[in-house]
Amino acid sequence: MQCTAKCDCNPGVMQRISLRASSKTGSSKFRQCRKHEVYYPAELVQEAFRGRFYAFMTSCECSAYLIRTDSDRVRFRGAGDAEGIAAMYADLPGRDIVIRDGRGEFHCKRLPPD
Repeated sequence: MQCTAKCDCNPGVMQRISLRASSKTGSSKFRQCRKHEVYYPAELVQEAFRGRFYAFMTSCECSAYLIRTDSDRVRFRGAGDAEGIAAMYADLPGRDIVIRDGRGEFHCKRLPPD
């Protein structure tokens, strides 16, 4: 998938970001566009280490993103307008869940085992 965002990221390159969690905030963060930080619950990091993977949508001022956790990183599966990312997310198999943390509710999809 190619990044269609109008930002400073490297179009066509979906980055892999190492999984890590902040013990202070209970959340993790990454920068896809290299301008804005995007957060996700640290619980997803813990789940990935247990072999349970998730997909979620997020966005910054530059673009919307579809992200998937893996055993050691988050993988960007798409970038572009929010409607397109929402359609990609809806097409994924799995069960929608809500994780509540210090930042509020976080919606994601638990993916079936490969």
